[in-house]
Amino acid sequence: MSEEGLRVFLGLIVYMGLVLLLITVDLWAMKTRIPQAADFMSMNCFNSIRSSLHFNKNDQAAASQDRFFKVRVPFTNVPREFLKIPETRIQSTDEVIVAYKGTRAGNLRQYVPKKPDKWGYKLFCRYSVDGFVHDILMYQGEKTFMSHHTLLSEEQKAMSVTSKFAVTLVKTIKHPSHSAVYADNYFTSIGLSRT
Repeated sequence: MSEEGLRVFLGLIVYMGLVLLLITVDLWAMKTRIPQAADFMSMNCFNSIRSSLHFNKNDQAAASQDRFFKVRVPFTNVPREFLKIPETRIQSTDEVIVAYKGTRAGNLRQYVPKKPDKWGYKLFCRYSVDGFVHDILMYQGEKTFMSHHTLLSEEQKAMSVTSKFAVTLVKTIKHPSHSAVYADNYFTSIGLSRT
């Protein structure tokens, strides 16, 4: 697979998060065809890449305590790039659910009744007022903090889980003395749009 093909595939994955369709094949179906997707990659090519794409070696997964080992590479590299984007002065942290209705995730699949997608993977994010996500923590219980690139002090490790999420996400702010960070989707509560 070419580097360009991988870029198009990943672009389609991101684009699919913005287009509200029930199933992936709707991007290529006659009645619901989306030219921004279908003109760049065929459905067969997309499915071929999706079924064979790996980010880490399966034979090394058993030795890792990271339950997101297989997708850790992009979830390490992508937030590093996000951190390079200038932040707004006011920021917020909140949990985000990546919808997943399958049953193979075990207890990584969480139920959050107040979210639009109630079942899925739980992420904790810090984002600017414009909705741009700057940092991500993938929830996997206590091992969550071992997989993030920041380190917690002994005092911070003794904090409640919620406080540890906030502290970890705030540690990556470029200009903390010039920033205000709010919790639990502050922008919605004051009427600001994240989109």
